[in-house]
Amino acid sequence: MLPVLAFVLLFLTGLTAYVAFSGGTVGAADTRIVSVKVDGEEQVVPTRADSVGELLERLQITLNPGDKVEPSADTPIIEDNQQINVYRARPVAVVEAGTRKIIISPELSAREVATAAGLSLYPEDSASFRQSEELLSEGIVAEEVTIERSVPLTANIYGALASYRTLSKTLQDFLSEKGIVLGVGDTTQPVEKSTAIEANMLVSINSPGKQTLAIAEPINFKVESVNDSSVPAGQTKVTQAGVAGQKAIIYELSFENGVETSRRILQTVVTREPQNEVRARGTQAVSSYSVSEDRASLMRAAGIDPSQFDAVDFIIRKESTWRPAAVNANGCIGLGQRCPSRGTNALAQACPNWQTDPVCQLGHFTAYANGRYGSWNEARAAWESQRWW
Repeated sequence: MLPVLAFVLLFLTGLTAYVAFSGGTVGAADTRIVSVKVDGEEQVVPTRADSVGELLERLQITLNPGDKVEPSADTPIIEDNQQINVYRARPVAVVEAGTRKIIISPELSAREVATAAGLSLYPEDSASFRQSEELLSEGIVAEEVTIERSVPLTANIYGALASYRTLSKTLQDFLSEKGIVLGVGDTTQPVEKSTAIEANMLVSINSPGKQTLAIAEPINFKVESVNDSSVPAGQTKVTQAGVAGQKAIIYELSFENGVETSRRILQTVVTREPQNEVRARGTQAVSSYSVSEDRASLMRAAGIDPSQFDAVDFIIRKESTWRPAAVNANGCIGLGQRCPSRGTNALAQACPNWQTDPVCQLGHFTAYANGRYGSWNEARAAWESQRWW
Protein backbone atom coordinates (compact mmCIF):
# COMPACT_ATOMS: atom_id res chain seq x y z
CA MET A 1 0.00 0.00 0.00
CA LEU A 2 2.82 2.44 0.77
CA PRO A 3 4.25 2.38 -2.78
CA VAL A 4 0.77 2.92 -4.23
CA LEU A 5 0.00 5.84 -1.87
CA ALA A 6 3.39 7.38 -2.59
CA PHE A 7 2.75 7.16 -6.38
CA VAL A 8 -0.73 8.76 -6.10
CA LEU A 9 0.63 11.57 -3.90
CA LEU A 10 3.47 12.32 -6.32
CA PHE A 11 1.08 12.26 -9.31
CA LEU A 12 -1.33 14.74 -7.72
CA THR A 13 1.55 17.04 -6.67
CA GLY A 14 2.99 17.04 -10.21
CA LEU A 15 -0.40 17.71 -11.79
CA THR A 16 -1.00 20.63 -9.44
CA ALA A 17 2.42 22.11 -10.27
CA TYR A 18 1.81 21.73 -14.02
CA VAL A 19 -1.57 23.49 -13.82
CA ALA A 20 -0.06 26.26 -11.73
CA PHE A 21 2.98 26.99 -13.84
CA SER A 22 2.33 25.83 -17.43
CA GLY A 23 1.59 28.70 -19.97
CA GLY A 24 -0.14 26.32 -22.37
CA THR A 25 -2.73 24.81 -20.10
CA VAL A 26 -6.10 24.45 -21.75
CA GLY A 27 -9.20 25.16 -19.76
CA ALA A 28 -7.95 27.83 -17.34
CA ALA A 29 -10.21 30.81 -16.89
CA ASP A 30 -7.77 33.23 -18.58
CA THR A 31 -7.16 31.11 -21.70
CA ARG A 32 -8.49 32.37 -25.08
CA ILE A 33 -9.21 30.38 -28.20
CA VAL A 34 -7.75 32.28 -31.19
CA SER A 35 -7.70 31.68 -34.94
CA VAL A 36 -4.43 32.52 -36.70
CA LYS A 37 -4.19 32.54 -40.50
CA VAL A 38 -0.79 32.74 -42.22
CA ASP A 39 -0.09 32.16 -45.92
CA GLY A 40 -3.61 30.80 -46.38
CA GLU A 41 -3.24 28.22 -43.63
CA GLU A 42 -5.36 28.58 -40.52
CA GLN A 43 -4.81 27.15 -37.06
CA VAL A 44 -6.96 27.45 -33.95
CA VAL A 45 -4.96 27.61 -30.75
CA PRO A 46 -5.57 28.22 -27.04
CA THR A 47 -3.37 30.89 -25.50
CA ARG A 48 -2.73 33.02 -22.46
CA ALA A 49 -0.73 35.56 -24.49
CA ASP A 50 -1.61 39.14 -23.64
CA SER A 51 -1.23 40.53 -27.17
CA VAL A 52 -1.18 39.52 -30.82
CA GLY A 53 2.56 40.06 -31.04
CA GLU A 54 3.23 37.87 -27.99
CA LEU A 55 1.10 35.07 -29.44
CA LEU A 56 2.97 35.18 -32.76
CA GLU A 57 6.26 34.90 -30.86
CA ARG A 58 4.98 31.87 -28.93
CA LEU A 59 3.89 30.27 -32.19
CA GLN A 60 7.30 31.10 -33.69
CA ILE A 61 5.72 33.11 -36.51
CA THR A 62 8.34 35.60 -37.64
CA LEU A 63 7.27 38.91 -39.17
CA ASN A 64 9.49 40.02 -42.03
CA PRO A 65 9.95 43.65 -43.12
CA GLY A 66 6.83 44.77 -44.97
CA ASP A 67 4.54 42.09 -43.53
CA LYS A 68 1.16 43.20 -42.26
CA VAL A 69 -0.75 41.94 -39.23
CA GLU A 70 -4.46 42.47 -38.62
CA PRO A 71 -5.15 43.44 -35.92
CA SER A 72 -1.82 45.10 -35.11
CA ALA A 73 0.81 43.34 -32.99
CA ASP A 74 0.09 45.50 -29.93
CA THR A 75 -3.63 44.64 -29.92
CA PRO A 76 -4.59 42.88 -26.64
CA ILE A 77 -6.22 39.46 -26.78
CA ILE A 78 -9.28 39.75 -24.54
CA GLU A 79 -11.92 37.45 -26.02
CA ASP A 80 -12.44 34.07 -27.65
CA ASN A 81 -12.73 33.50 -31.41
CA GLN A 82 -10.44 36.45 -32.21
CA GLN A 83 -9.21 36.29 -35.82
CA ILE A 84 -5.59 37.15 -36.53
CA ASN A 85 -4.33 37.46 -40.13
CA VAL A 86 -0.72 37.71 -41.24
CA TYR A 87 -0.19 39.00 -44.78
CA ARG A 88 3.25 38.37 -46.22
CA ALA A 89 4.90 41.12 -48.27
CA ARG A 90 5.72 40.04 -51.83
CA PRO A 91 6.79 41.75 -55.07
CA VAL A 92 3.94 43.26 -57.11
CA ALA A 93 4.29 45.03 -60.46
CA VAL A 94 1.95 48.01 -60.86
CA VAL A 95 1.35 48.87 -64.54
CA GLU A 96 -0.26 52.08 -65.81
CA ALA A 97 -0.17 53.35 -69.39
CA GLY A 98 2.82 51.16 -70.23
CA THR A 99 4.83 52.23 -67.17
CA ARG A 100 5.72 49.51 -64.71
CA LYS A 101 6.77 49.91 -61.09
CA ILE A 102 7.63 46.96 -58.85
CA ILE A 103 7.00 47.34 -55.12
CA ILE A 104 6.97 45.05 -52.10
CA SER A 105 3.48 44.97 -50.61
CA PRO A 106 1.40 42.74 -48.33
CA GLU A 107 -1.91 44.14 -49.59
CA LEU A 108 -4.45 41.77 -51.12
CA SER A 109 -6.59 44.52 -52.66
CA ALA A 110 -5.45 45.76 -56.08
CA ARG A 111 -6.51 49.33 -55.20
CA GLU A 112 -4.51 49.23 -51.95
CA VAL A 113 -1.47 47.99 -53.87
CA ALA A 114 -1.86 50.89 -56.32
CA THR A 115 -2.09 53.33 -53.40
CA ALA A 116 1.06 51.83 -51.87
CA ALA A 117 2.76 52.46 -55.22
CA GLY A 118 1.98 56.16 -54.87
CA LEU A 119 -0.98 56.32 -57.24
CA SER A 120 -4.16 58.28 -56.53
CA LEU A 121 -7.26 56.60 -57.90
CA TYR A 122 -10.69 57.99 -58.59
CA PRO A 123 -13.56 55.74 -57.45
CA GLU A 124 -14.35 55.13 -61.13
CA ASP A 125 -10.79 54.00 -61.97
CA SER A 126 -10.11 50.28 -62.26
CA ALA A 127 -7.34 48.32 -60.53
CA SER A 128 -7.13 44.56 -60.94
CA PHE A 129 -4.73 41.64 -60.61
CA ARG A 130 -3.81 39.67 -63.70
CA GLN A 131 -1.34 37.02 -64.77
CA SER A 132 1.58 38.51 -66.69
CA GLU A 133 3.32 36.33 -69.22
CA GLU A 134 5.70 39.21 -69.86
CA LEU A 135 6.95 39.18 -66.27
CA LEU A 136 7.44 35.43 -66.37
CA SER A 137 9.37 35.66 -69.65
CA GLU A 138 11.65 38.24 -68.02
CA GLY A 139 12.24 35.97 -65.04
CA ILE A 140 10.47 38.33 -62.62
CA VAL A 141 8.49 36.51 -59.94
CA ALA A 142 5.79 39.05 -59.18
CA GLU A 143 2.06 39.54 -59.33
CA GLU A 144 0.79 42.31 -61.57
CA VAL A 145 -1.79 45.01 -60.91
CA THR A 146 -3.06 46.88 -63.98
CA ILE A 147 -4.59 50.36 -63.73
CA GLU A 148 -7.23 51.64 -66.13
CA ARG A 149 -8.07 55.31 -65.76
CA SER A 150 -11.58 56.66 -66.12
CA VAL A 151 -12.08 59.80 -68.21
CA PRO A 152 -14.00 62.94 -67.21
CA LEU A 153 -17.02 64.15 -69.15
CA THR A 154 -19.92 66.54 -68.69
CA ALA A 155 -23.44 65.29 -69.27
CA ASN A 156 -26.68 67.23 -69.59
CA ILE A 157 -29.28 64.63 -68.66
CA TYR A 158 -32.76 66.00 -69.33
CA GLY A 159 -31.70 69.50 -68.33
CA ALA A 160 -29.56 68.55 -65.31
CA LEU A 161 -25.89 69.24 -65.89
CA ALA A 162 -23.29 67.23 -63.97
CA SER A 163 -19.69 66.07 -64.19
CA TYR A 164 -18.88 62.36 -64.39
CA ARG A 165 -15.95 60.01 -64.75
CA THR A 166 -16.41 56.78 -66.65
CA LEU A 167 -14.69 53.72 -68.06
CA SER A 168 -17.36 53.43 -70.74
CA LYS A 169 -16.01 53.16 -74.26
CA THR A 170 -19.08 54.41 -76.15
CA LEU A 171 -22.09 56.62 -75.54
CA GLN A 172 -24.30 53.52 -75.41
CA ASP A 173 -22.06 52.02 -72.72
CA PHE A 174 -22.33 55.27 -70.71
CA LEU A 175 -26.14 55.24 -70.96
CA SER A 176 -26.21 51.63 -69.78
CA GLU A 177 -23.79 52.40 -66.93
CA LYS A 178 -26.05 55.19 -65.67
CA GLY A 179 -29.21 53.14 -66.16
CA ILE A 180 -30.64 55.60 -68.69
CA VAL A 181 -33.29 54.14 -70.98
CA LEU A 182 -34.29 56.50 -73.76
CA GLY A 183 -37.98 57.04 -74.22
CA VAL A 184 -39.85 57.55 -77.49
CA GLY A 185 -38.67 60.77 -79.10
CA ASP A 186 -35.69 61.25 -76.79
CA THR A 187 -32.53 62.39 -78.54
CA THR A 188 -28.85 62.43 -77.69
CA GLN A 189 -25.87 64.52 -78.56
CA PRO A 190 -23.79 63.06 -80.13
CA VAL A 191 -26.54 61.42 -82.13
CA GLU A 192 -24.79 58.09 -82.77
CA LYS A 193 -24.83 55.80 -79.76
CA SER A 194 -21.63 54.15 -81.02
CA THR A 195 -19.69 57.40 -80.61
CA ALA A 196 -16.47 56.79 -78.66
CA ILE A 197 -16.20 58.43 -75.25
CA GLU A 198 -13.37 60.97 -75.08
CA ALA A 199 -11.98 62.93 -72.16
CA ASN A 200 -13.82 66.20 -71.41
CA MET A 201 -16.49 65.58 -74.05
CA LEU A 202 -20.04 66.86 -73.66
CA VAL A 203 -23.03 64.52 -73.73
CA SER A 204 -26.62 65.71 -73.88
CA ILE A 205 -29.82 63.68 -73.45
CA ASN A 206 -33.03 65.47 -74.39
CA SER A 207 -36.71 64.73 -73.91
CA PRO A 208 -39.18 65.38 -76.75
CA GLY A 209 -40.69 68.85 -77.01
CA LYS A 210 -37.83 70.57 -75.21
CA GLN A 211 -34.49 70.23 -76.84
CA THR A 212 -31.26 71.25 -75.17
CA LEU A 213 -27.93 71.80 -76.81
CA ALA A 214 -24.55 71.53 -75.11
CA ILE A 215 -21.78 73.51 -76.77
CA ALA A 216 -18.15 73.49 -75.71
CA GLU A 217 -16.30 76.79 -75.89
CA PRO A 218 -12.62 77.41 -75.14
CA ILE A 219 -11.36 79.58 -72.28
CA ASN A 220 -8.24 81.45 -73.29
CA PHE A 221 -5.24 81.07 -71.03
CA LYS A 222 -3.36 84.03 -69.59
CA VAL A 223 0.31 84.82 -70.03
CA GLU A 224 2.36 85.31 -66.87
CA SER A 225 5.84 86.85 -67.00
CA VAL A 226 8.47 86.34 -64.34
CA ASN A 227 12.00 87.71 -64.11
CA ASP A 228 14.70 85.08 -64.62
CA SER A 229 18.35 85.92 -64.04
CA SER A 230 19.44 82.78 -65.94
CA VAL A 231 18.00 84.15 -69.21
CA PRO A 232 19.93 86.90 -71.03
CA ALA A 233 18.41 90.35 -70.70
CA GLY A 234 16.09 91.24 -73.54
CA GLN A 235 15.13 87.61 -74.20
CA THR A 236 12.12 85.61 -73.11
CA LYS A 237 11.61 81.87 -72.77
CA VAL A 238 8.42 79.89 -72.30
CA THR A 239 8.87 77.73 -69.20
CA GLN A 240 5.30 76.47 -69.01
CA ALA A 241 3.08 76.08 -72.04
CA GLY A 242 -0.37 77.58 -71.80
CA VAL A 243 -3.36 75.26 -72.08
CA ALA A 244 -6.77 76.57 -73.02
CA GLY A 245 -9.62 75.67 -70.69
CA GLN A 246 -13.12 74.69 -71.67
CA LYS A 247 -16.60 75.65 -70.62
CA ALA A 248 -19.89 74.00 -71.39
CA ILE A 249 -22.78 76.26 -72.36
CA ILE A 250 -26.20 74.63 -72.19
CA TYR A 251 -28.89 76.22 -74.35
CA GLU A 252 -32.61 75.58 -74.36
CA LEU A 253 -33.88 75.65 -77.95
CA SER A 254 -37.39 76.56 -79.02
CA PHE A 255 -38.80 75.27 -82.32
CA GLU A 256 -41.85 75.97 -84.44
CA ASN A 257 -42.64 73.63 -87.31
CA GLY A 258 -39.19 72.16 -87.01
CA VAL A 259 -37.44 75.54 -87.27
CA GLU A 260 -35.44 77.01 -84.38
CA THR A 261 -37.00 80.28 -83.25
CA SER A 262 -34.99 81.15 -80.14
CA ARG A 263 -32.42 79.90 -77.66
CA ARG A 264 -31.53 80.87 -74.14
CA ILE A 265 -28.66 79.91 -71.88
CA LEU A 266 -29.63 77.52 -69.11
CA GLN A 267 -26.25 77.07 -67.49
CA THR A 268 -22.53 77.62 -68.00
CA VAL A 269 -20.04 75.28 -66.36
CA VAL A 270 -16.25 75.29 -66.52
CA THR A 271 -15.27 71.75 -67.43
CA ARG A 272 -11.53 72.35 -67.59
CA GLU A 273 -9.61 75.22 -66.01
CA PRO A 274 -7.08 76.96 -68.25
CA GLN A 275 -3.39 76.73 -67.44
CA ASN A 276 -1.42 79.94 -67.67
CA GLU A 277 1.54 80.26 -69.96
CA VAL A 278 4.64 81.24 -67.99
CA ARG A 279 7.34 83.20 -69.74
CA ALA A 280 10.76 83.81 -68.21
CA ARG A 281 11.83 87.38 -68.82
CA GLY A 282 15.62 87.63 -69.01
CA THR A 283 17.41 89.80 -66.45
CA GLN A 284 20.89 88.35 -66.85
CA ALA A 285 23.31 91.29 -66.87
CA VAL A 286 25.45 91.90 -69.97
CA SER A 287 29.00 93.17 -69.83
CA SER A 288 28.37 96.51 -71.56
CA TYR A 289 25.42 98.84 -71.91
CA SER A 290 26.96 101.28 -74.35
CA VAL A 291 25.24 99.78 -77.41
CA SER A 292 21.76 101.17 -77.94
CA GLU A 293 20.34 97.74 -78.82
CA ASP A 294 21.49 96.46 -75.43
CA ARG A 295 19.55 99.24 -73.79
CA ALA A 296 16.50 98.67 -75.95
CA SER A 297 16.56 94.95 -75.08
CA LEU A 298 16.63 95.76 -71.38
CA MET A 299 13.75 98.21 -71.73
CA ARG A 300 11.69 95.70 -73.71
CA ALA A 301 12.39 93.06 -71.06
CA ALA A 302 11.13 95.49 -68.40
CA GLY A 303 7.87 95.98 -70.32
CA ILE A 304 8.50 99.64 -71.21
CA ASP A 305 6.58 100.97 -74.19
CA PRO A 306 8.93 101.77 -77.13
CA SER A 307 7.48 105.29 -77.28
CA GLN A 308 9.19 105.90 -73.92
CA PHE A 309 12.63 104.54 -74.90
CA ASP A 310 14.21 107.91 -75.72
CA ALA A 311 13.10 109.41 -72.42
CA VAL A 312 14.35 106.40 -70.46
CA ASP A 313 17.70 106.48 -72.22
CA PHE A 314 18.04 110.23 -71.60
CA ILE A 315 17.36 110.03 -67.85
CA ILE A 316 19.43 106.90 -67.22
CA ARG A 317 22.39 108.30 -69.13
CA LYS A 318 22.24 111.48 -67.06
CA GLU A 319 21.82 109.65 -63.75
CA SER A 320 24.23 106.68 -64.02
CA THR A 321 25.51 106.34 -67.60
CA TRP A 322 23.69 102.98 -67.64
CA ARG A 323 25.71 101.47 -64.79
CA PRO A 324 23.40 99.23 -62.69
CA ALA A 325 25.72 99.23 -59.67
CA ALA A 326 26.30 102.99 -59.63
CA VAL A 327 26.38 104.60 -56.15
CA ASN A 328 26.92 108.32 -55.49
CA ALA A 329 28.26 110.12 -52.44
CA ASN A 330 24.77 110.54 -50.99
CA GLY A 331 24.04 106.80 -51.13
CA CYS A 332 21.75 107.06 -54.17
CA ILE A 333 21.96 103.85 -56.17
CA GLY A 334 21.18 102.16 -59.44
CA LEU A 335 20.38 103.22 -62.96
CA GLY A 336 18.04 106.00 -61.85
CA GLN A 337 19.94 106.86 -58.66
CA ARG A 338 17.26 106.07 -56.07
CA CYS A 339 18.21 107.83 -52.82
CA PRO A 340 17.77 106.36 -49.34
CA SER A 341 14.88 107.43 -47.17
CA ARG A 342 14.71 106.92 -43.40
CA GLY A 343 17.59 104.49 -43.48
CA THR A 344 16.26 102.25 -46.29
CA ASN A 345 16.38 102.30 -50.06
CA ALA A 346 13.25 101.39 -51.99
CA LEU A 347 15.27 100.13 -54.96
CA ALA A 348 17.27 97.69 -52.81
CA GLN A 349 14.04 96.40 -51.29
CA ALA A 350 12.33 95.98 -54.66
CA CYS A 351 15.37 94.45 -56.38
CA PRO A 352 17.57 92.51 -53.92
CA ASN A 353 20.12 91.84 -56.69
CA TRP A 354 19.92 95.39 -58.03
CA GLN A 355 23.64 95.61 -58.82
CA THR A 356 23.30 92.88 -61.48
CA ASP A 357 19.59 93.09 -62.32
CA PRO A 358 18.99 96.08 -64.62
CA VAL A 359 15.61 94.78 -65.78
CA CYS A 360 14.20 94.77 -62.26
CA GLN A 361 15.63 98.25 -61.77
CA LEU A 362 13.95 99.55 -64.93
CA GLY A 363 10.65 98.10 -63.77
CA HIS A 364 11.06 99.83 -60.41
CA PHE A 365 11.96 103.18 -61.97
CA THR A 366 9.08 102.86 -64.46
CA ALA A 367 6.65 102.56 -61.56
CA TYR A 368 8.31 105.63 -59.99
CA ALA A 369 8.13 107.64 -63.24
CA ASN A 370 4.48 106.72 -63.85
CA GLY A 371 3.48 107.35 -60.24
CA ARG A 372 5.19 110.73 -59.90
CA TYR A 373 5.07 112.16 -63.40
CA GLY A 374 2.63 110.04 -65.38
CA SER A 375 5.18 108.65 -67.83
CA TRP A 376 8.86 108.56 -68.69
CA ASN A 377 8.33 111.30 -71.26
CA GLU A 378 6.90 113.64 -68.64
CA ALA A 379 9.67 112.64 -66.23
CA ARG A 380 12.22 113.69 -68.87
CA ALA A 381 10.56 117.08 -69.25
CA ALA A 382 10.80 117.53 -65.49
CA TRP A 383 14.46 116.51 -65.47
CA GLU A 384 15.32 118.99 -68.21
CA SER A 385 13.57 121.74 -66.26
CA GLN A 386 15.02 121.07 -62.81
CA ARG A 387 18.07 118.86 -63.52
CA TRP A 388 16.79 116.06 -61.28
CA TRP A 389 13.79 113.80 -61.20
